[in-house]
Amino acid sequence: MRPELYDGYADASGREIVRRPGWFSKLLPAPLARRAFSATLIAPDEFVVGEPRRFALRVKNRFPAPISLTVPSARVWGWAVDGHEEADARALDPPDGPRTVAFANLETRTFVGRWDGCLRQDGPDGDRWDPLPGERRLSAYLATEPRIGAEKTVRVRER
Repeated sequence: MRPELYDGYADASGREIVRRPGWFSKLLPAPLARRAFSATLIAPDEFVVGEPRRFALRVKNRFPAPISLTVPSARVWGWAVDGHEEADARALDPPDGPRTVAFANLETRTFVGRWDGCLRQDGPDGDRWDPLPGERRLSAYLATEPRIGAEKTVRVRER
């Protein structure tokens, strides 16, 4: 079965990814529920500055029952480069409000992002994108507390 693709707020067909949790979810303590999930980051080994490449976070509910998790904001998943959220050195302020994300039993979801090897920063005349050549740590996560995620060291080279 092919996993569904998500962009963080809706699936590929535009449906909301937030689902109603099952009754079993209410019985499972949050720390135990988080342990039921595995995360894998699928990313190229090399990025070229200025050429966006796709990467994916695959999250799997390994438990044979539906499980819901609470995320502290409307942001369901995220990614970072060397600790900079979404490769942005400016502060990222996700929308407020906790949200519940439900996974069906044994469900796998794939969240897809893109990065072009640059870091967004404030500049004197607006935002600027600075190349980040060299070895970088790319991480992606489900935005729970604590996070469920994976990371990979990638190489970034100039054209």
